[in-house]
Amino acid sequence: PPPPPAQLPTRAELGAMREAERQRHEEAAKAAREAAAREAEEKERRATLVKLEAAAARAAEALKAAEAAKQAEMGELAGLSKEEKRARIRQTIEKEQRLRREANEAASAAEAEAKRLE
Repeated sequence: PPPPPAQLPTRAELGAMREAERQRHEEAAKAAREAAAREAEEKERRATLVKLEAAAARAAEALKAAEAAKQAEMGELAGLSKEEKRARIRQTIEKEQRLRREANEAASAAEAEAKRLE
């Protein structure tokens, strides 16, 4: 004899299956949203770090340029009067102090941003 027909699920069982399927979809969507948010945050963090590294490199280059300029100016001082030498030296010192201050401000901003991203 043929096997007995399979019993169809009851309305309550169908409802429970639908609810379980809905929950699985909801959990999968939530996991996908969380993964996308983590990925976006990591991408932003990497981009910020690249920008900070570039700023630090620019600051280091500016300091190197200031040092080279100072050395060049010191060489130029040989033929100047005492007053002209003093004025040039004062200008050089002020310029160097400004560049160092700017470099320190950039480094502080980079540190603050890095801490914020931790």
